[in-house]
Amino acid sequence: MREKLLCRGCETWLNHEYEQPALPLWRHIDEDDIVPTGITKQEVKTAKGTSAVILHGVDYRSLKLLFLSVLWRAGVSARPEFKSVKLGPYEDILRKMVYKGDPGSELKYPIFLTRFKGGSFRAIVFPWEQRFDGHRAYDFLLSSIQVTFLVSRHAPSNPLSR
Repeated sequence: MREKLLCRGCETWLNHEYEQPALPLWRHIDEDDIVPTGITKQEVKTAKGTSAVILHGVDYRSLKLLFLSVLWRAGVSARPEFKSVKLGPYEDILRKMVYKGDPGSELKYPIFLTRFKGGSFRAIVFPWEQRFDGHRAYDFLLSSIQVTFLVSRHAPSNPLSR
């Protein structure tokens, strides 16, 4: 599935700047592969009794900008598979953030990753929209990881506590 959205130079720049630096971390998260050098894991229990992992030492800037570029590309795509991603006024904001290399704060367009463990579950599902705590959310299922983007004018109150 391909669509020409950007010129070769911009595609190469996105690949070099955001995609390649994030690849070792993505493989680790997706496949429980070797933890990349400089990254440590901290397992925690949530208030609901589930477990979570906090990764320390992650290149926040590159990783967040990679995901924002994925969201932006889905939003500007003409492909029917991405029709649920309607960014409206956020389209240009996200484009500028990616272009300028500005990931924003953790609470500005936050991104949550949920990994499905067990078995050999691997799928790519076209994104869908939902509401989360008064915010528009877009979910993408990429291999064994659900990537959730919150897109809203106001920051979430305290997303990590939930």
